[in-house]
Amino acid sequence: MSEKYYDASGSVTHLSLVVISLLENPNATRRQILCSVFGIIWATRLGSFLFQRILRDGKDTRFDKLKKNALTFCTPWAIQALWVFLIDLPILILNTIPKGDGSNS
Repeated sequence: MSEKYYDASGSVTHLSLVVISLLENPNATRRQILCSVFGIIWATRLGSFLFQRILRDGKDTRFDKLKKNALTFCTPWAIQALWVFLIDLPILILNTIPKGDGSNS
């Protein structure tokens, strides 16, 4: 059952980070909005694919050995958090640039 939550939580985390970073910038530029929208589309596409796959297959065999030990089971979740952060980092940085400083239009 936890494999379903794994894929869903990764997708929700991607979406949340991008949406919150965009909403925190009330004067977002077209570039910031466009990059955020592309990030949202990508996360939605990937998340729906992974979630449909786990619903179809019922389980992810990669988790079978990891489920036996709580510490080893936390490893994929920590790697996922790092992966989400690194993938979203360019959008997060872009969305922190204020409008009108010459580096963003």
